[in-house]
Amino acid sequence: MRKIIILMILLLVFPIISSVEFDIKSEFKQGETLIAKVSGNFIKPILKENIFFYRGHVRVPMEYNVAKIDNEFYIYALLPETQNDYSISIEDIEYMDGREVSYKDIVRNFSINNDTADFFINPGFIISENDSEITVQNLQNEKINIKSNINEDVVTLISGEIKKIYFKLEDIGQNKIIELSTNNLIYEIPIYTFSDKTGDKERDFRFEPSIFNVSMSTNSETTRIVYLENTGKKTLEDISLSVSDSLKQYVSFSIEEVDELKKDSSIKIELTMSSDDEEKQVEGQIIAKESNENSTIYSYLAINLDFLKDYVPSDGEVSTTSATCLELEGIICDLECSGETKHAKDGVCCLGECSEAKESSTGKIIGWIIVLLIIGFLYWFFKNKYRGTKKDIDLLKIAKGKK
Repeated sequence: MRKIIILMILLLVFPIISSVEFDIKSEFKQGETLIAKVSGNFIKPILKENIFFYRGHVRVPMEYNVAKIDNEFYIYALLPETQNDYSISIEDIEYMDGREVSYKDIVRNFSINNDTADFFINPGFIISENDSEITVQNLQNEKINIKSNINEDVVTLISGEIKKIYFKLEDIGQNKIIELSTNNLIYEIPIYTFSDKTGDKERDFRFEPSIFNVSMSTNSETTRIVYLENTGKKTLEDISLSVSDSLKQYVSFSIEEVDELKKDSSIKIELTMSSDDEEKQVEGQIIAKESNENSTIYSYLAINLDFLKDYVPSDGEVSTTSATCLELEGIICDLECSGETKHAKDGVCCLGECSEAKESSTGKIIGWIIVLLIIGFLYWFFKNKYRGTKKDIDLLKIAKGKK
C-alpha cells in the first residue's frame, strides 16, 4: 500500500517538475557565448521578444536570438566581459504544466566568473539550406587553435583575431551538432539543415530584410519597405500578417493579408513606425503565417526600435514627427529658414526665422560682368557708327565763299 501511495505521488508530482526543461550552464566565463535549450509543451512558440536578461533585478541588453529546432527551442547570447550574477527570463508565454496551462515566467540564474573565455562564437545555432559559417574571435592575449568535429583543419587565431569558419552542407551530413573546441572550452552548436531534394522546402517564405534596427526621435514617424518573398516551390495562399503585442502601438503595415504569393515572386509591404514622447527601446516581431490542412509555416521580421530625444536622421533617412509645425512652435517657410528645421506632419518646419533666400555671390559677379559687357558693346557700336559719318554740305556757306 505504501508503494502504491509513493507511486501515485510521483505520478502527480513528476509532470509538474518536468513540464519545462531548461538546459543552461550555471557559470560562464567572460565573453563566452551562452547556449541554452528549452523543452516543453508550449502553446505559443518562444519568440525573441519573450526573452529578457537581468543583472540582479536590472534588465540588461544582450545580443541574442532564439530558434526552434526539432521541437526544442535553442537560445544563444553573447555575454558581456563583466563578472556578476545574471538571470535569463522567458516571459509572457503559455505552456502546459501537467494538465493545466501555465503562464508563469521561466527563470534561470547564471553567473559570469573572473576568467576570460578562449573565444566566442556567433551565431550559437545554425538553420540553413546551404553552406554555413560561424564567426569566431580569440579573446586571449596569446595564439589559440580551434578544432572542429566537421572540418579536419585546425583554425589558428592570434590575439583578438576574428575569422569565419565555413561548413559545407555535404560535410555536415547527418550531424546535429557542430563542435568547436580548444583545450579549455567546448561549444556544441545545434544545426538544422534541409535540402530541396527532401521536399522540406516545398512551402517557404521569408522577409527581406529579416531585421530592422531603427533609431528615431521621440514624437516622430518614419517608414521602411520590406518584401515578403516566396522561396519555395509552391504558390502560397491566404498569408496573414500580425505584429507582436509589444509593437502594436508603434508599428502598422500597408497590408495585413496576402491572398496569393506565387513561387519566385515577392510582395512589397510598407511599414509605418511611430514613437511616443518617452525615450525607450522596444523590440518585437512581425509574423507572416500560412496554413493548409497539413501544416503551418511562419516567417519572422525582427524589429528593434530606439526612441531618442532630439535624434537627427542620417542622410537618406527620413523621419517625420507626428506633431504639426504649430505644435512644434515653428513656422513653415516659403523662403529660407535661418535656424533648425524638422520634418513635421504638415511639412518642413522652421524653428528659427524665415528669411529671403540669399543670392549667390557667384551669380552677382556673373550678372555684373554681363551688364559691363553690354555697356562696352553699346559704347563701341555708337562710337564707330558716327566716326565715319560725312558732314552735310552747306550750300549757303559755299556760295558765300565764292564771292
